[in-house]
Amino acid sequence: MVESKYLNFVEVEVTGRKTPIYEVKNKSGEYLGYIIFRPSWRKFVFLPAKDTLFDAACLSDIIIQLNDAQVKWKAGLKK
Repeated sequence: MVESKYLNFVEVEVTGRKTPIYEVKNKSGEYLGYIIFRPSWRKFVFLPAKDTLFDAACLSDIIIQLNDAQVKWKAGLKK
């Protein structure tokens, strides 16, 4: 999980799901969106909540989390 100055990434367990879902919240606990796996793209994507704004630092942390999730997913395929 990525350490972020402003954001928390919380893995949500969903029974029967092959890939994790990550809730993205600010440090105050407000929901900002989530990261899910998009099967047709074979990649993790960020789905922001309506009317949310992000600066470059937050977007950078989200990109790092996306890449981290992708690497972990690919490592699981090689097992």
